[in-house]
Amino acid sequence: MATIGNHLVSTAGFFVLTQLFYSSDKDAYREDTDSFFEDLNRPVVSESDFDDADRQQYEKLGNMVLAMAGGMLVMTLIPNPLSGRLIFATCAAALLIIGFSLKRGAKSPDRVLNQGT
Repeated sequence: MATIGNHLVSTAGFFVLTQLFYSSDKDAYREDTDSFFEDLNRPVVSESDFDDADRQQYEKLGNMVLAMAGGMLVMTLIPNPLSGRLIFATCAAALLIIGFSLKRGAKSPDRVLNQGT
């Protein structure tokens, strides 16, 4: 705990002390910094609601999650007490639901959560 506390104080202290040496008058990147924060505050507006790239991402992510669910199901074969096996099965079930939802969303864009809102 002392090491973590010391690291936190040293790191935070360093960044606080750097403010003593900063002068906004001599900042060569002031315009770039202001432009960055203006861009950061601008809302993002999508040109299209659901295009082919989104569909491909949903499909690939759904496949990956289903593969993870399969791995979790295999882990139920590890010799554990019943409670441990149920935890693996519960996690696998949650991943299966998410994976199938993603794959279904790739096929029908009108069912994707937050579509059009």
